[in-house]
Amino acid sequence: MSGIFILVEGRDDVMFVRSVVEPLLLSRFAWVKIVPYAQVSTKDIREIFISVRRMEAKGEARVIHFADMDSHRYPCITARKQAIQQDFDLRNDEIQIVIEEIESWYYAGVDETNRETLGVMSHDSTDRLTKEAFNELVPSSYGLRTDFLEEILKHYSFDSALRRNRSFAYFVTKYGLVMPDQSPVSSA
Repeated sequence: MSGIFILVEGRDDVMFVRSVVEPLLLSRFAWVKIVPYAQVSTKDIREIFISVRRMEAKGEARVIHFADMDSHRYPCITARKQAIQQDFDLRNDEIQIVIEEIESWYYAGVDETNRETLGVMSHDSTDRLTKEAFNELVPSSYGLRTDFLEEILKHYSFDSALRRNRSFAYFVTKYGLVMPDQSPVSSA
């Protein structure tokens, strides 16, 4: 079984991928390596891609690049992916657009039971939740935003996230991922 490199932008993305996405990917891959590309030099990124392509040629590894939609800069997913392809040597199928931003995937996992525990409002969909809107939802009882993110992850509801965020559901379906002890999510 091959492994997978996950490229993410920053600390919040690493925390989410390590807590939620990595366990899902381990249902399909032998190992997961998370690379926060905003903290890595362009030279090191190129070396990573050279390694990934060599490993890929031997069937040993794949790569997924997670990126926020940045709808204020890009009119659609295609335009966003094209911009990423210009910056990195990636194929279209190696790019996963998070709509709107990673905070929307965090908040999607807050189910009704944990909404009350966390002291936050209910949302049917988090598809358009931006970082700024998310920050306004953070209860003042949490000293730091990071504390709130960590608390969400402690109570994360995979089922809620699938229902409340289309790009998260698309990602899970696209890769045929499962939570431990669950069956694969169907694309039907």
